[in-house]
Amino acid sequence: MVRRGISAGVGLRELRVHPPSVSVLATETKTAITKDPIISPFEDLGDKLSQMGTSDTLPLTEDNVEKVLDECRPYLVADGGNVSLKEIDGPDVYLQLEGACGSCASSIVTVQMGISRRLREKIPEIGEIKAVSASEEGEEISEAGIETVLDGVRPFLKVTGATIELVQFARPSQYAATVKLRISGRVTAAISRSVKMEIIARLRRQFPIISDVNFEGDE
Repeated sequence: MVRRGISAGVGLRELRVHPPSVSVLATETKTAITKDPIISPFEDLGDKLSQMGTSDTLPLTEDNVEKVLDECRPYLVADGGNVSLKEIDGPDVYLQLEGACGSCASSIVTVQMGISRRLREKIPEIGEIKAVSASEEGEEISEAGIETVLDGVRPFLKVTGATIELVQFARPSQYAATVKLRISGRVTAAISRSVKMEIIARLRRQFPIISDVNFEGDE
């Protein structure tokens, strides 16, 4: 939440009106808006959760993850947020932050750190804990969709004498996707780096679910 404070400074200037013997005083009001730093309502979430203690650890199961999330939820709900378990893929856990938790960038980082710490304390075998945004459940990713994004950069590459191909597309889980590409032809190292960065940005902008974009030969 941003709090705005308004301070007013009053300056006077003399406006002369003809004939010269007549003068009028006019008032200027200058308004300055100052912003206080954004403070996340979830700032102390990690400390609150760590005060619960660890007691016995638990195996990685859906029920146990939900049990740990149930410990966190009262703190989130009190500040207008929540969290839901979307998927467990091997050792990796996918969570979706909801309400106030998912609408403020500072809150997202704070909540992720607090919840991740608590989950790992109780379930040490957890691998990665990934946050899934609502947009990742939007447009379905496909090879055709990836090719459409690549079509946007192909004219530029053609001018430089290069081409780009989709080598591999995989969905290791419902909330993750990986893409492997190949750039062929004459292209300088500097152009190659900038083109790769642009392609990665375009793909992730269109399909936020993409977790990795690799280029053949970079391994």
